[in-house]
Amino acid sequence: MKNKKILMVVTNYDRIDESHETGVWLEEFLVPFQEFKAQSYEVTVVSPHGGIAKLDKSSLKENQALPQEASILENTVPLASINVVAYDAIFLTGGHGTMFDFPTSAD
Repeated sequence: MKNKKILMVVTNYDRIDESHETGVWLEEFLVPFQEFKAQSYEVTVVSPHGGIAKLDKSSLKENQALPQEASILENTVPLASINVVAYDAIFLTGGHGTMFDFPTSAD
């Protein structure tokens, strides 16, 4: 039996304005990612531009060590390079950055 394929979309946006950083909200990425993997789903993490998807520092607890899974956010796949019909589900992660690049992304 073929494993289900999940496409997780994260933000590349890392600033609301000059004085407010933002990015991927750790828990809104990590909890679903871990559950999908626990269910043996094949997970591909993409972002509108690919590359680094920074974590929102506000989503980290004081002195929190980053889980190993967060390293995948250092090199996400560009959304435009993916054939989305090959996936069983698309999961849009949270974080304030999504307000800026998700609505304006043609992909």
